[in-house]
Amino acid sequence: MRKLGILYKFKRAWFKHVVNYSVKVSYDSNSTPDLNDYSICIVRTDARELDTHAKFDLILMDPPHFSEINYYELTYLWQLWLKGRCNDKRFTDFSYWKNELDVNLRVGRDLAHYIEEIAQITSKYTRALSKNGKLFLILHNSDLRILNETINHIKERIGSIQRQEITVKVPSSAQGIHGKHKQKLHLLVITSQHLKNHT
Repeated sequence: MRKLGILYKFKRAWFKHVVNYSVKVSYDSNSTPDLNDYSICIVRTDARELDTHAKFDLILMDPPHFSEINYYELTYLWQLWLKGRCNDKRFTDFSYWKNELDVNLRVGRDLAHYIEEIAQITSKYTRALSKNGKLFLILHNSDLRILNETINHIKERIGSIQRQEITVKVPSSAQGIHGKHKQKLHLLVITSQHLKNHT
């Protein structure tokens, strides 16, 4: 409800002067809807699979913070519950979660894999920035060593980046589970000028 409230306020503030706009939704990463000047496109897909030739003025990335929640186990249990004792066929395919972005040694995903995936995704979308575009990458980890390792790996892929440490007032999205607030987030600001030239 909190997230829906934010979207509602955003819509009222920014779209009150725009009329006749349309909302288009796609669940297929290979078929992004055709857009016009007054379109809002919502695409549900893996960030690593989205194939777009568009240029973006602003990209906001908030990848899973694996040190907070064991995502894989939670999503697995959630789908198992949806499957139910009636064996609902819509929820029998558990392979959807095999590429989830987390650290889970049980399924062969270690810390090095997680950091590499974050760096690859960041590099991919930095290349999709417009001339004066900016990408904001939000990172959070209670272990400063892991956080620095992630940031350094991204630097190797992209080049120089700005690092901003900010105090967050909003509660953690997982506060219902662990009853805590996030103390700090690390915000990386990347512009198209930071992109390394590759031949």
